Amino acid sequence: MIMSFKTTASLEQLENIVDSNPELLEQYVLKHVDSDLLEKWLFKKTQNNRKRSLTKARIKSNNYHDKSILLEELEKYLHHNEPNKINVLTQLASTLAYAVDANQWNAFILDNISNIY
Repeated sequence: MIMSFKTTASLEQLENIVDSNPELLEQYVLKHVDSDLLEKWLFKKTQNNRKRSLTKARIKSNNYHDKSILLEELEKYLHHNEPNKINVLTQLASTLAYAVDANQWNAFILDNISNIY
């Protein structure tokens, strides 16, 4: 069944249906939407969500077929966020934990004087 949503009321009705039945949307998307398009949507969504780090968002959307792009993004992130030893290791640990779907992680960073950060 193909419907045309030309009026605002019809669009609002569709939004209400989808909001009330998210499993309906999920079933439709899984059945009718190509995985490349889903990846594109996820990439757009993560680009608009600046609360998450760029590296985490892009790992999740799996757009890093070339790992050098991942390293470039990590370098850009660190360039804008004081690239010291602690920031570099923290971002790497966070990215790795996210990539393996870890719930939490701890990093014990020692300097030359054995101070723990």
